[in-house]
Amino acid sequence: MLWASPTSSCSTAPTRKRRRRRQLAEGNGPGLRPPVLPVSCVDLDAEACWQILRRVLYEFPVRELDFAIPRWVTMLDSGHWLQTQVYDAAMQLAEQRSPA
Repeated sequence: MLWASPTSSCSTAPTRKRRRRRQLAEGNGPGLRPPVLPVSCVDLDAEACWQILRRVLYEFPVRELDFAIPRWVTMLDSGHWLQTQVYDAAMQLAEQRSPA
């Protein structure tokens, strides 16, 4: 759950909603598994966006990799050294990305 508000850092008075958001962000929310990221949209920069994307993407397991091999590689004779190396590299990449 991602919560963002342009006024999240504008007031220091802890309202009931702000306390609840802080509890969620600290992991004290009732039965929440995914993390909550409190974000101030006013202070959001490129690095903060990348951090959010990283956190969100790491919440989901990789179940499938899809990539294109150039057609000329697939047209090589079966067992061709280059085709074999390309396929082996693809399999190694898939193994690195698979859940343990």
